[in-house]
Amino acid sequence: MVDRIAPAVDDRKRTFLVEIRIDNAEGLLRPGGFARGEIETHVDPEVVFVPQDAIVVALGLSKVFTVKDGKAVEHKVTTGAHDGSFLEVANGDLMPGDEVVVRGAARLAQGMAVQVEPLPGGGK
Repeated sequence: MVDRIAPAVDDRKRTFLVEIRIDNAEGLLRPGGFARGEIETHVDPEVVFVPQDAIVVALGLSKVFTVKDGKAVEHKVTTGAHDGSFLEVANGDLMPGDEVVVRGAARLAQGMAVQVEPLPGGGK
């Protein structure tokens, strides 16, 4: 839980210090320790995130591929924030729930025939 927020903001880094309160009943945390974290301030269910491996960068342009009727469909995108191994699609025509090509995307071009194989573990 956020306990205190520092009144000063570092404009250059766009950061500020916060103090959090953590239950330490087991005594595992020691005084004076430091940590790095993120505080989620807004959730937008319409924002699309894709795995970093799905992003193909060529000649300064970023794109991802989906598959429709067995053919590769190219989507030009602009990426934004990152969340672990996922990147936000800040601009583009992808919709929430669209499935993107992750493996072999760099070898695709618009209209190429694609055979979708399930990933080990049950995914596509």
